[in-house]
Amino acid sequence: MNKKTQVLLLHGLGVTYQECFYPWLQKTLNSTNQFNVHLPELPDYRRPKLAKWFQTIKTVFKQIPKEDPLIIVGHSMGALFALRILENKICQTKQYWQDRLVGVYLVSSPSHYDGCGKNFYSPEIDWQFINQNLKSTPTYVVWDHLDDIIFREHTDEIVSNLKNCECIFTTGLGHYMEKEFTMLSELIIQNHSNKKGGENEDERENRNVDEKGNKNKTIQK
Repeated sequence: MNKKTQVLLLHGLGVTYQECFYPWLQKTLNSTNQFNVHLPELPDYRRPKLAKWFQTIKTVFKQIPKEDPLIIVGHSMGALFALRILENKICQTKQYWQDRLVGVYLVSSPSHYDGCGKNFYSPEIDWQFINQNLKSTPTYVVWDHLDDIIFREHTDEIVSNLKNCECIFTTGLGHYMEKEFTMLSELIIQNHSNKKGGENEDERENRNVDEKGNKNKTIQK
């Protein structure tokens, strides 16, 4: 039996796992028969505590087959939580994902405290630890030019600190609160499916590399 790529999908603050694009992405990826999406309900979604989220995610990790490759996808506060998982200092979960992590997707991720979820930001993120743990795992940072919740400075900070990451900019999708997110599903399938398709000409033209060697791509929607 062929292995499936396991996907851990982490929802954001102020929304449940049943909202936004989360159920749609789970259904879309699962329908390919190449992915198995885990979409946990993280507790106290309006006023979350980092410690409680860690308790929940440890249980979830134990339910994910250890022999399969793993992708972590986080949206908004869920993306910051993904960074905390990868940092592996507060929450010791590395044994569940090391040596099988094949991709990380940070969608509209905050990087520093700006008024919400203060306990998620203390202590400050240790980027060195994250880079050491990620090794060569490709990381994708996704942000929209019309996002009025997470501003560009957060994305710039993440990209400036993470190695081997690609920043993807969209226009017209805001904070990605819609019921579908086609670009993200296509990106994951393209990168991790057995039936990969190459980039089209427009994508190649819109890609550039910054001075740190990170790639940038702009997608108009």
